[in-house]
This record gives sequence, structure tokens and C-alpha cells, in this order.
Amino acid sequence: MDTKNNTKYILFVAFLMQLSTFCTFAEEINDEHTLKYHESCEYNKTLVEKFYYKNSRYDIDCHRNYHHYNASAYKKYYNDKASKVRISNFNVWHPGKSNTRFKDYKLVASIINRFDITAALELLAPVGEENTINKRIVSMATPLSKEVKALRLESLLTQDIEEKILISKKISELNKKLKQLSKAYKKPGYMKLFEELKKLDASWSLILTAKGEAAKKSDVQELTGFYYRARVVKPMGNPYCKEFVTKVGSPWACIPHFSESDMGKNMRGSFSRRPFLASFVAGKFDFMMLATHVVFNSPTNKEKRKEILNNSFGVDDIKDFENSKGIDARIYARFAEVKMTVDFMKMLATRYEEKDVIYAGDFNLETKNPFWPQVLGESSYKVLVADKTSLTERKYVDGKRTNGLASNYDHFLFDTNEVTECDQDSAKVFDFITDRYVRKKFEQQYIVRRPDPISGVLYEIVANAEEMIEVKVKAQREFLENETEVLRNKIVKRYSPAEVEQGLFDFKSRIFGTQLSDFTYYRVYKEVVSDHAPIHMNCSTK
Repeated sequence: MDTKNNTKYILFVAFLMQLSTFCTFAEEINDEHTLKYHESCEYNKTLVEKFYYKNSRYDIDCHRNYHHYNASAYKKYYNDKASKVRISNFNVWHPGKSNTRFKDYKLVASIINRFDITAALELLAPVGEENTINKRIVSMATPLSKEVKALRLESLLTQDIEEKILISKKISELNKKLKQLSKAYKKPGYMKLFEELKKLDASWSLILTAKGEAAKKSDVQELTGFYYRARVVKPMGNPYCKEFVTKVGSPWACIPHFSESDMGKNMRGSFSRRPFLASFVAGKFDFMMLATHVVFNSPTNKEKRKEILNNSFGVDDIKDFENSKGIDARIYARFAEVKMTVDFMKMLATRYEEKDVIYAGDFNLETKNPFWPQVLGESSYKVLVADKTSLTERKYVDGKRTNGLASNYDHFLFDTNEVTECDQDSAKVFDFITDRYVRKKFEQQYIVRRPDPISGVLYEIVANAEEMIEVKVKAQREFLENETEVLRNKIVKRYSPAEVEQGLFDFKSRIFGTQLSDFTYYRVYKEVVSDHAPIHMNCSTK
């Protein structure tokens, strides 16, 4: 082949590679799930952003690669004077879902407010009945919003003062209806948490995945987010997202492809949930973060197992490992997801010369597992946090006191030779069960039994238990009785009196009744906060 033809061939191959990348990009931002979640983000703009408290309103950007809440806060608040950035990871356990409906968002926010950036896992968009209600509300609000816009334009075009006054009255009436619909709108749990954070510090912001992911369509589609304090941290352009995902707009965050275009082979189907990638800067420390909730149940299908193991470790079966101690059919997919993510981190370091990459998440794996060397190899990559991080309801297991903690599942993972700004010794669990501040809040608001039984398994309640229960039940009753929904284009009460009473019974049973048994002794902490404790570490910004 002569030089001229060779050049044409090289250019043609390059074109095909770019075309392949573009097609993958187009598939990612235009797939059914992304469009559905984009629509949900727009609902939040229409029915929450506009009617949020005037003095503390925030803006929402609904991009196809991520959603951004309080998107412009960093422009107003960011400064580079902080000497350190406090990084955390927190599995907040399905905020907004019916099985976590008694979560205390104010208390959860007070925990996250101790840090500057938190990788938050198991976030959810409204599901089930609440999603249905929101669709009805939006169907009513959309034409009203369009009418308001049309009237505002009409007001600008007319010179007639009386007509302007009449239009102003019409707009006021329409906005009153929209405000009523806004109150009936069911905010996602991640927004409730964000708004509680914002009350503590107006600079708190949230970058959220543009869609949920799960192993199966029928499974709960989980979102991942980065809550960040814009006074200390601000987002910045991510080179991977710019090259492979965003193309246009702000390339701050994205879900990596894990396809032939970036990893040389299609790994996407080997994940239950792919990690979320974003770039941040705090002072002189700029870094990437990957956040993930690693799969718990490994697929049992033999062909699927072969695919996952081949994509991650280059083997077809568990027995093919020279040393398979620590891995089995139950947890192989957990290690596989971590291994593929570590390979992705190494690609980032090579391709973009970005060495400061921090991987945080609920790995569903313990640091003591002997299989870790097979994942990390002969490298300076290290798994941090050896403390127990997941909660148990039981007071005792095998006759030993649990202190409410069960497994060592949540970790930071990074190249310790490169991410030298972060203090490895500072990486630890934040045990909110024993923390002085949080423990005091629980004792003041929730804990009705004394720590130890008076005889056998019978617990005595504290002196102010009835008063404590009365206060919480009253607040719960007000919430249930004031909840509304839309039926046949009318705003109506959501719960009947009987349903309110049933809701109160559930509340008292799950929050207070469970405290009186050793088998559910710590359940109140899961109900109110989460079934995981956050982990955190300090990193220098100098």
C-alpha cells in the first residue's frame, strides 16, 4: 500500500472509531431510561424549583449525562481557602421508598453536613403510587404553565394598562393553582435530603446520575449522587466524560460506557450498576471520584458467570484461578465489578494522566477477604476502612453484643502512591449510633427504652417515653392528614381516616415497638437514618 492510500486507510479507521464512539454516546443519552429520568428532572424544575422558598431558591440543570441541583451555587460561594476537604461515602438506603418512609431527613442531613462531599448511594426517583400521582399532577400543571407563559408574553406586547392589570390577575390565579399542585407533588427522597442540607448551608449542591440502573428492569433502579458543599468544593470538566459521553454542554459527570470504545471490550452487561464518575476541585487538589453500589447477588446462570469472569479476570470459571481462596459463586460478581472499575481507573490514569482518582462505595466485600490481591495485583492500590459499616437490627449475634454493626462493606479504594493528598489513617466509619451529637438527638426524640433489660428480655421505658411518642405521633398525623393527591383533575386528601390510623400504627410499631426486643433492638436507627453508616477521610487542599 502506498503512502497516500495508507493515510486514507488510517483516516478511515479513525473515522469508524469516532463513529462507533458517537453511536454509543447517542445510545446512552437517548435511551428510554435516560429520557424518562430527564422528564422527571424537568418535573422537579416545574413544580419544585419555581415554588421553593423565595429567599433560598435554587436552580436545576437537567442534562442528559447528569442532573445538577443548586447548579450555580459554586459561582456564588466557592473559595479555595479551606485547608482540607472532607470526603465521604454513604449508602442512604432508598430515601423516598415506602419501606423507608419514616426516614428523618433533617437528621440524615446533619450527618452529611459534617463532610464537604458525599458519594450517596441507593438514591431513587419516585416509584409506584407516588410516581403515578406525580404524573397526574404534571398533566394538570403543564397546560397551566404554558398559559402563564403565554399571558406574560401578551402582557409585554400590550400597551393597555387595564389589560395588563387583567392579565396580571389571571397569572396570579394560575400561579395559585400551580402552587397547590406543587404542594401535592411528591418530591424524590434525594431532593428532600438536599433541601435539608441547604437549610444548614446554602451552598450545598447535588450532581445526580441521569438515570437509574439495576441488573434487571424489574429491579429497583438506583441512582447515585454527589452532594457537595460549594464553599469548599466545585465541579470541573472531566476529560473522559467530554471525550466519550457529553460532546456538548458541561462534561462534569457521567456514567462510563465500559464498552469497546473506552475499554476495548463490552463490559457494560457485566455490571448491575455502573459507577458514577465526576471531577471536582478543592483548593489545589483536583480529583475524580467514582461512586458505586456493587451488586450483592451474583448471577447463577453459567453463561452469564462466564461472561462476567471473562470480562473482569480473563477466566471462564472460578476454578480457573490459581488461588481462588475468598471467591465463590455467591460473591464472584462483586469482585468482578470492583476489578473492572479498577481497570477503568488505570485507563483514566494512562489516557488522561489523571492520577487522583478516588473510588468510593458499598462494595459488599470485606477488607479481610484473601482474594483482594487477585483484584489489585502487584500495585499500590489499596482498600481502606476495615471497620464494620452496615447495620444489624439484633442486639446479640452468637451471644456477642453487636453494637448495631454487622459487616465491613463500605470502602475507599485508590492508588496510594498517587493520591497522596488524602490521609489514609483518617479513613474510618462514622458510627452514628455512638456519636455524641447523633446519640443525643436519638435519646431526645426516639429512644424510649432503657439500654438494658430489667429482667431477662423485658425492657423498662424511660420516664419521658409517652411524651416523646406523643410528639412524634402528632407530627406524623399532621403529615398524613395533610397529604394530598390528584384524582379526576382535583386535589383531594390522599389518605382516608382509616388509612391515617393504620399509618400511625405502623409508625409506632416500627419506630418505638421494635426497641423492646433484642431481635429488633437497633431497627430504629435503620428506620430513621439508614442501614449503613457513612465512611469518611480527610484530604489536603494545599
